[in-house]
Formats: sequence, C-alpha cells, structure tokens
Amino acid sequence: MGSKKVRNYSNKGVKNIENADSSKTLKSQQMKKQRQDNYTKIDKSPVTNPDSSNSSVHKTFLFVVLALLVATTAVILTNDNLKHFMISEISEETAEFRLPIIDLDKAKVDQQAVAAQVVDALENIGFLYVDNIHGIDFDKLMECCKWFFGQPKEVKESLMRKHWKPENQNVYRGYFPVCGRRSQSQGGLRVWAGH
Repeated sequence: MGSKKVRNYSNKGVKNIENADSSKTLKSQQMKKQRQDNYTKIDKSPVTNPDSSNSSVHKTFLFVVLALLVATTAVILTNDNLKHFMISEISEETAEFRLPIIDLDKAKVDQQAVAAQVVDALENIGFLYVDNIHGIDFDKLMECCKWFFGQPKEVKESLMRKHWKPENQNVYRGYFPVCGRRSQSQGGLRVWAGH
C-alpha cells in the first residue's frame, strides 16, 4: 500500500500523517473501545440544588442554550481555507471526557480567571456547565428562544452575517443556521466513508 499524506487541522497545528497501514486500524479500534469504556464511567446523576426543585432543569436548559450558541457560532471556513480536511482519530491524551464546570460566583473575586476557564472550555472541549447563575428568569429566557426560533426564515436570515471579515473581532456574532448550507468539501466525506 502506498504512502498517504493527510493534513489534520486542529488547535495544535497542522500535522502530517504518513504511512497509514493496518496497524493504525487496530490502534484505532483499541482507542475506540477505550473511549467507550471511559464514557460508561461518567456519573450521570442529576445535579440538584436544595434551594430550588427546578434548579437542575434550569441548569440543563442553560447548558443546552450554551451548546446551541457554540454550535451556531462555529468557525466558518471558506473554500480557500477548506482545501484539505479529514476527520482524524482522537489522540490518547484527549480520549478521556471532561466537562468543565464554570462557577460564576468565582467571577466576583477573579473575573479574568473565570473568563480564561470559559475560553479554554469552548476552545478545547466545545461545551461547558455553568453553575451559580443568579438573576435570570429561565421561563422568560425559554419564551424568548421559542419566539426567536419561531420567526419566519426571512426574519432570522436578516440577522445573519453574510461576509467573513478577519479584521472584525466580532466576526461570529449574528445568526448562523445549523446546517444551513451544503458543505463544499467532498474530500473529507469520501475519506470518512471508507471507515
């Protein structure tokens, strides 16, 4: 089998992977089994607050809202940026699942440290759990979300950012529909289909 050269885009930089062979497949299967074993070790008990019976529901809702915000603010790659892309294996060091818990009460003491935790969680994990949220009416928040997403497509699209401007630091603000368009890159999909 010939040598393959694949570019792997990650937050650690571009890596070249050469000489992919059957031993890599065996290692991949072992890592997949290890990840599955790690996921079964996660404690799935609900988080409760003795002060409020709806606390876990509100926290779960906020977590879902934050996950949606992360999903809708995903990096938009142009055709020039997305010439070589492939879904790669997770390295052994990242095979363990961890969910960062952000305690907003700590922000009263050290705002910079909490902000750094949020940035780290969103850049490296993609999700986070926010604890000790005060002063938010979650019923009103849910009502506002339902109102916005219940608007006609044209109204939501009027809030879309249609052009990517690297010089604008707030480039990802605005509305981004989930799977709003078909990917222009077929290369990664073809490689992935062979697995």
